Amino acid sequence: LTRISVNTHPIKSLLYLYAFSLVFCLLFCSFVYVVLIKGRVGTPGGVYWDAVKTNWVVGVLSQLSAIVTAATIKAVLGVLRTALVYRPNGSSFATWVGLGASDWWTVLQVAVVEGFMNIWCDIRLSLPILSLGFGSVVKFNSDFINNFVASPTTMEVYAGLIEPDLRVLNNWIPAADMAMFFLTWASGLLTNPMFSVEFALPNCTDFQGCRSIIMPGGLTTAWQAKPWLNESVYFGQFSNINSIRIENATGFVLRYEDPHEDSVNFDILTECIYTGSQINNGLQFCARQVGDSILAGWSACPKALLDQSSCNTDLSWRSLPINSSTLMTLYTLPTQTSYSLETQAVIDIVPLLPEPVPAPLSAEEYLTIMSRVLIPSVNSTNTDNLNINSLIYSITWMHRTFQKSFPSDKSSPTSYLHNILAIPLQFAITTTSFANYTAAERGFKNLELFTLPENMRTTATGGWANSRLKILPWAGWLFIATDLGVHLAMFVGIVWVLLR
Repeated sequence: LTRISVNTHPIKSLLYLYAFSLVFCLLFCSFVYVVLIKGRVGTPGGVYWDAVKTNWVVGVLSQLSAIVTAATIKAVLGVLRTALVYRPNGSSFATWVGLGASDWWTVLQVAVVEGFMNIWCDIRLSLPILSLGFGSVVKFNSDFINNFVASPTTMEVYAGLIEPDLRVLNNWIPAADMAMFFLTWASGLLTNPMFSVEFALPNCTDFQGCRSIIMPGGLTTAWQAKPWLNESVYFGQFSNINSIRIENATGFVLRYEDPHEDSVNFDILTECIYTGSQINNGLQFCARQVGDSILAGWSACPKALLDQSSCNTDLSWRSLPINSSTLMTLYTLPTQTSYSLETQAVIDIVPLLPEPVPAPLSAEEYLTIMSRVLIPSVNSTNTDNLNINSLIYSITWMHRTFQKSFPSDKSSPTSYLHNILAIPLQFAITTTSFANYTAAERGFKNLELFTLPENMRTTATGGWANSRLKILPWAGWLFIATDLGVHLAMFVGIVWVLLR
């Protein structure tokens, strides 16, 4: 103890510097672990570490950490140099230079002469590089991600998506309403952040002629768990929040693939429906079963025939190969999804299964649905006919516009087709809810046909959505291990000096 006491006095300033550096190290490493690795951005005292604030703080503190640590290392090396000189066998010139305050160029020259075999010269040479890496490794490949902070307020809801029920569509939903849904969403459903987000699937990229989308359900299709399903999440107890998280709801993942051939031949008698004859503006929709997937395509009466009012008399165009087609595959995937209360847009989606589960699609059901939407029936009202005709005209106009004005653009009509195929899946829950409370309004007591699956019942949680800084976990652990390791090495050096 006497020796330690005697040796402490000359290096007292170093001990203070090391203590400061160690405390700084422990505090910063704790911050990296709690906020960046664990993602606990809400800390005691009401401080919320959003992405911008965290990014700035980490940038400043990591550079300060590098500066303080480098200064402490130099101070420790200086003390070691003095201690080594007073040994009986002294110190070599290279060690003296490496441990001392010599400039970097001098140390480099000595290291070259020594063949970079002197560890102290190597450490001195590496300090600037280590400081640079030390200050930037934490944020290597970091990103801003969305983060949800839950409030105590929750609500029981029915949420997620279900497949269409033909009984509901045929008996309870007016054709006029269905046509307007298709007309409204045909151009942009799968690019609308309220309902859909790009979702990666294996072997499905633009380069491969493939597109994959997830539809988690949407905030507007979530209904409070009450008898008639006629109250959305906007009615009730949520207040002073900016987002709502649906805790566990089944969404649909859609995979669209280009057919192997440029055009597809369908059997117009068994695989296609024809509409538009009532306005002499022909439209053809086709669907074929391919395993659990469907191959769908569509075409419109060419402009030359339309101008001659010959769409109904010259049907040769219907037998031509269809250029606008897609192979659609359906998957189910339960998710935890956060939505903006103001814009209703998806903020964040967390899959609750490792991968989506394949689900069957029916070409026959799609032909039935499209017939209901596109072909007036004997019971159609004037409003039904007007809306159906408007939908037909908008689709055929789109086809002819791209054929004439943008003949090289083959993808836009197919993108419209993607949306058309997704609409029945996205809004089946809406039609079921509509049928439910419409039946109630008409005095029906037995609503078993329209009950929603019990697995759709889940919890909506109010909260606050913000962004946070996400780092690679290994980068955070590398920083912590390196920082603690360097301080441990300096501690060993200081103890050696105190005990000599």
